[in-house]
Amino acid sequence: MFGSVVMATFEVVGIGFIFGFISLISNPSLVQEVAGLRYVHDFLYPISMNDFLIIAGSIVLVTFVLKNAIVMLVTWAQIRFSAHSAHNLAKRLLKSFLA
Repeated sequence: MFGSVVMATFEVVGIGFIFGFISLISNPSLVQEVAGLRYVHDFLYPISMNDFLIIAGSIVLVTFVLKNAIVMLVTWAQIRFSAHSAHNLAKRLLKSFLA
C-alpha cells in the first residue's frame, strides 16, 4: 500500500515537471517572472537561456529515470509478494489435500 502511494506521488511530480518544462520552453521569459526559476538562473549565472533550458531538460530527464526506477522497484516488490503468497497458499492446500 505504501509503495502505491510513493509511486503515485512520483507520477504526479513527473507530470508536473513535464508541464513546467513545456511552459518554460514555450515562454522563456518565465525565468524572470517566477521567483524560484529566477533564483536558480541567478545561482547558475552567467549562463545563456539555451544552457538553462538544457539544464532544465536534463533535470526532467533524470527525474523521469529515477521515477521509473522507483516504479520498477515497487512493482517488482508487489509481484514478488503476490507470488510468494500464492506459493504459500498452494503449499498449504496441497498439504491439506494429502493429509
